[in-house]
Amino acid sequence: MLGNDEKISVVYHCPACDNIFLATYGDPVDIAYFHEPTKLFFGELESLAPQTPEGISIPECVETISPNFCEIYGQAAAAEAAGLDQVCGSGYRKALEFLVKDYLSGKYPEKEEEIKKNRLGNAIDKIENSGIRELARRGAWLGNDETHYVRKHEGRDVSDMKRFIRSMLTFIDAEQTLSDALSIPSK
Repeated sequence: MLGNDEKISVVYHCPACDNIFLATYGDPVDIAYFHEPTKLFFGELESLAPQTPEGISIPECVETISPNFCEIYGQAAAAEAAGLDQVCGSGYRKALEFLVKDYLSGKYPEKEEEIKKNRLGNAIDKIENSGIRELARRGAWLGNDETHYVRKHEGRDVSDMKRFIRSMLTFIDAEQTLSDALSIPSK
């Protein structure tokens, strides 16, 4: 007979993707039938591993502007998928900083070293596009909440910061697309 606090883990194979995964169930129950071997009924599903990070569509221009952003954001998403909710926010905050500074360095290559050394808030102030600037500013505030002991923005969390970052990507992509369109000479 299994105890009430025991768990059972089962390894499964997915025929669609050919990967294996682990399912953990809580509170398994033994049920003995008349003249039949003991059968085990699984309890409630508690977890699946490995978890796949939430996909994010990163525009090609952003991949070119800031490959470090892409890598850091992916690592933060992997941490979040693994249940590391106490550290993924600081990863998203770092990704935001790289995105902002690489974006500005692309616009002002002559000031690249200065931009990289600036504090994030000072760099954000240099963004001309008000949409990108305000999303970055507020995303940084929420990112700081993820790294400090006392939160300043109760009721906001990592999901809000990720939403702001995704919107920044849309703005940057639109800005790059407009720049490309404007490069076509009028006839």
